[in-house]
Amino acid sequence: LAALAAHEDSVRAEAMRETVDSAKNAMTTELNEADAATMAERVHFDYNKADLQPGDVELLQRKLGILQAHPRLAVQIAGNCDERGSDEYNMALGERRAAAAKRWLTAHGVADARITIISYGKERPLDGGHDEDAWAKNRRDDFVVTRGIR
Repeated sequence: LAALAAHEDSVRAEAMRETVDSAKNAMTTELNEADAATMAERVHFDYNKADLQPGDVELLQRKLGILQAHPRLAVQIAGNCDERGSDEYNMALGERRAAAAKRWLTAHGVADARITIISYGKERPLDGGHDEDAWAKNRRDDFVVTRGIR
């Protein structure tokens, strides 16, 4: 159990570090602090779903404005799941979640080549708890700036 807890802590720390690094990368690419923070915000999903929620569409609209204002900016969208379900199922669900956000952005004019997707399934939980609050935090898309505006 101690080894499992240490692994979970390590994975959570890595996911948080990537979020911080993404925000720092976005800021060093000459995005202002507010835009960098918006690009780092996560989209969340209901249990067993890959449908975008109205509040998350509003967030994607803010991200869209930033991407339109900075046509060289590129992002990676990483789909994540909670701990329930098989590894294979969660990898596929994470990919559908990342693809849903990408599809929305490309449907609104962002070039497909500027957005890559990846699925981490249930391997990168932000919250190691085993209840609905933890699971809700873990059902998400992370956005990582991969190329700046210069």
